Amino acid sequence: TPSQHDLNTNTKNGNGGLMKRLFVRRKPSASQSLGRTAEVEARRAGGTIEEHMDDFATTYSRLALIKREKREVLFVTSSLLEYFDLPINTPQQIYESALLHTDLLSLICGEDRAETKRLRASVQEAIRTGKTLKIAVKIRQPARSLFGSGAVLKSSVLHISPMKDVENNPSAAIVVFA
Repeated sequence: TPSQHDLNTNTKNGNGGLMKRLFVRRKPSASQSLGRTAEVEARRAGGTIEEHMDDFATTYSRLALIKREKREVLFVTSSLLEYFDLPINTPQQIYESALLHTDLLSLICGEDRAETKRLRASVQEAIRTGKTLKIAVKIRQPARSLFGSGAVLKSSVLHISPMKDVENNPSAAIVVFA
């Protein structure tokens, strides 16, 4: 806390610019803004702040925990299961989901083989090295049988963030399907 002496120095009126610092509105810095895309989307979509918060909560509740080795899906939220059009009516359906223990790479694809290969290589590298990644992909329904392939469901943006151990080595990743 400034002393009375500090407040009285270097000013005509003795307030040390304290009043100006308190009441002059600061311009928002880049880190304080929503970001161009989010801000434009919020204005375009209209709606109340509650609706925007609900959309945000829904989007960022679709999470998967991925083991670094083999990119194995260890945990998924029920919101993610719903996003994949999988049943969530009973605990058994949630804990025995087709998403669990699958390779994350088997759930993503691109428009063609070349793009699929590039996308999967980027995701694999991010998880292996413990880097963050934001990438647009198409998601694929998990295969229902051993030799089946899943249908492509929808476009999504993956946000991959590493989880590091006490020695700062990546051990897992959190993936948000936005």
